[in-house]
Amino acid sequence: MIANRRVAFTVAALDSAPELTGWATIDDGRILRRGASPVRCAADVEAVADQVLALGADLVVVEGVFVGKNADTALQLAELVGAWKQTFGLRGRPVRTVLASEWQREILGCSPRAKRDERKALAVAWVERNFGGVKVGHDIADAVCLAVWGARQLEREALGRAGTATGADSGHQRDLVRSGEARR
Repeated sequence: MIANRRVAFTVAALDSAPELTGWATIDDGRILRRGASPVRCAADVEAVADQVLALGADLVVVEGVFVGKNADTALQLAELVGAWKQTFGLRGRPVRTVLASEWQREILGCSPRAKRDERKALAVAWVERNFGGVKVGHDIADAVCLAVWGARQLEREALGRAGTATGADSGHQRDLVRSGEARR
């Protein structure tokens, strides 16, 4: 019965960027696959999608587009996010986008006002601390954090459904959701 145990999901995630897209697949608090790949054309999108989905995924999370000072960059990212959504959607995988400010606040506990380099360093340190000392660059670290964010979303949804079905109180459900540290 789902209300009496922690729920595990396989989640793939992408920190999307044309120069280097970080990607990771996690399951039950373990990193199953990870990498970083340049994505400059449709064939690159397909190749990365093959890598990301090699072990399956209940959900694919893609970092949403931040519209800053450079409109051209925002347009490139929007097109790339659209390509990911279409590619994974055609493969029958649900896709969610999340803004960096949202997942960084939840996973890293940092303010959206923190400098970019500070947020990247926090993600690298968080992954190293929570995944047994694994060393990754910031692109992959962001992807791992995105995947953890997605897994937490799916857990909350599953526990909410189980609580409704079993009559469990919300305090009990909250206790079942991971406290913030991924299992090693």
